[in-house]
Amino acid sequence: MRWASAWVQGCAVVLYAAAWALPVMKCGTTLPNGLPGAEALTVALSPIWEHHTTHPPLESVGVLSGLSNLAFLGGLGLLWSRERVAQLVQWTLVGAAALNSYWYVCEVFSRDEYRVGYFTWVGSFVVLALAAGLRALSESPSHAPRDPGLVAAPGHRGAQ
Repeated sequence: MRWASAWVQGCAVVLYAAAWALPVMKCGTTLPNGLPGAEALTVALSPIWEHHTTHPPLESVGVLSGLSNLAFLGGLGLLWSRERVAQLVQWTLVGAAALNSYWYVCEVFSRDEYRVGYFTWVGSFVVLALAAGLRALSESPSHAPRDPGLVAAPGHRGAQ
């Protein structure tokens, strides 16, 4: 099950990396098709360094959405380096994906404004959450490898 988790993690990384270069919104002039993901992040986080806010609740969601990238990167790092955290990572990423879906689901902008990069970015969170779920399954007791001490060696009849 770990190889499946690793493979799905790789897919999530490819999606996440692609989302930074793909257009996410129709607005913007950097790309012919709109605003790329990397620039969208700076727009989302701009209320942190620009103190003139026009829509504080909406800008707060934007900042949280931008900061959710830390959940992706941190979750990926934890999945690669630590055991027994997969379930926590999974639910953190599900929450981040739900937060990032807010823009589309609540029609903050017209739905025809969103481009492939937005869906790729949100999808990368979902795919990494799936990888964390697979990892959690592989760490569960029912999927744990058996203790070699419990298996009798060939020709051994056990304790007498």
